[in-house]
Amino acid sequence: MTDWIPVWVLIPCGILFIGLYASGLFFLLKKITKTIPVYVPPLLAGLTAVTYAVLAPSGPAPDYFVVPMLFLMLTFVIMAVLGAFSFFEGKDPGARPWVAVALVSYVAVLLLGVFFLGGSVEARVGQPAPGFSYRFPLLGLVMDGITWLLNLSSFAYFPPWNSILLMIGLYIEVFLCSAVIFYVMTGGKKSAAKP
Repeated sequence: MTDWIPVWVLIPCGILFIGLYASGLFFLLKKITKTIPVYVPPLLAGLTAVTYAVLAPSGPAPDYFVVPMLFLMLTFVIMAVLGAFSFFEGKDPGARPWVAVALVSYVAVLLLGVFFLGGSVEARVGQPAPGFSYRFPLLGLVMDGITWLLNLSSFAYFPPWNSILLMIGLYIEVFLCSAVIFYVMTGGKKSAAKP
């Protein structure tokens, strides 16, 4: 589909789009609500995940489906970033808030890339999906440990519960990483100002 576009053009355009899209979602939520309520980003992420689940094909996705599905997943992870930002909204992140959201969104997209590289459930039809640690660098080990301790492997690694747990795990992973970054951005500046 994009064979005629050189990579040196495609990558900077993608990076620019991610920053602009994250900032645009931030400004849209700020325009609708003066401050971003804590419950709005998870609610919008849930609606995005349901839309993704309804639109996702059961087999390999056709070429024309790739861009809308990536767009939905990008919206999903940016909602996790905005969810973390809502807890630190009253504090000074050291930059303009929309810049901080855009920068942390790049980390979210990196985690989304790790999520996609972790394996495909469709390639293992009829077999258990791989463990969560393949998809989530931090939270996956905890989720696999809980699954093993509670003996829930027949539940957690098979559809439809595996897909639901994958989306919840991705949201929590991005949320926690974003929260740590926002904490460092806001806490480090305030402590540096003190003598």
